[in-house]
Amino acid sequence: MENYVELTRIKTDCHYIYVKDSKSYIQVEASERDRLSVYFDRRNNAENVIRSDIFKWFGRRCSNQNIVLVYDRVQKLIPSSNLIIHFHLDKMRKGTVKEFLSSSCLKNWKSILVEGETINTEDLDFIMDMASLERKIMINVDSMPISFSHKKTLHFLEMDYHGADWVRVEDLMTIRNSFSVSLISNYFTCDHLNQLICFWLGCDYCMFRHLTIHMTDPFPVTSIFKNVIHLSTSRLGLQKFFILSHRHEIVEFPISVISWTGTNFKMSTVPIQGEYEQEAEILNILMRIRQLEEELESGSKLENPRLNYELQKSKRQLENQGVILENGNGTIAF
Repeated sequence: MENYVELTRIKTDCHYIYVKDSKSYIQVEASERDRLSVYFDRRNNAENVIRSDIFKWFGRRCSNQNIVLVYDRVQKLIPSSNLIIHFHLDKMRKGTVKEFLSSSCLKNWKSILVEGETINTEDLDFIMDMASLERKIMINVDSMPISFSHKKTLHFLEMDYHGADWVRVEDLMTIRNSFSVSLISNYFTCDHLNQLICFWLGCDYCMFRHLTIHMTDPFPVTSIFKNVIHLSTSRLGLQKFFILSHRHEIVEFPISVISWTGTNFKMSTVPIQGEYEQEAEILNILMRIRQLEEELESGSKLENPRLNYELQKSKRQLENQGVILENGNGTIAF
């Protein structure tokens, strides 16, 4: 078995193992970053090289328990934190996701991919109950349980939900310290995106590093950035929008870079130091201008000369950086 792993590492970029009997089906993958692989497929001429070892591990009788045992031995053979447990629900005529993941061998799983026509509520509930910031989850099924909801829906390190029409805007507000979130089919509107942005602005923690939401609506800037100070730029021909967290002094990634690629709304968070230092400086000036304008409206006449002086000074700073000021927001072409 070990020799075969060395062989496939050289010959192929496929990183997975199929382990199945006539009624159950589980697949184990290894990330390309590890460059490790175990390959077991009927189309492969070298199938018999590992078939005998697989059957030795199975014993005389194929069962769910033995499939899990094979996974456990593969995991020991490939000590990778990037192994993916891949469930093909349409091919599993015996055993459930819950039964497999309840095994002591799988209790420390790091990443799972679930595919098929549908997933039942019990399996989905069980997966969500196991959510943690050390786990990644990908769900690509044609239909989800009707009206399903769970408080830990978006509490994984990485989440990729192909059918995400069951994810609510309230769930978005529960994201905390995740790395990436991808929601394909969903019912989100531009007003929902505005709610998310406004919530993010006030957070004193990192919600996520990368968020992708597939949208059917067009991209009306006024709706998405309603009551939000933002900077519009064009880097390499791609329009991007920048916003700065109100808690930027304590948040690790206080700049949000927002773009609209095709039909995808993308929002990434980055530190101030680095590529976008100029954008951060401009956003600080824009926020200062908004503050001075509000103070002029409510302040005493004695303070007006000083406030006006600071306001004009801030506007000149924007002009010197080539920023066009419009309705309190900025536009700059790089």
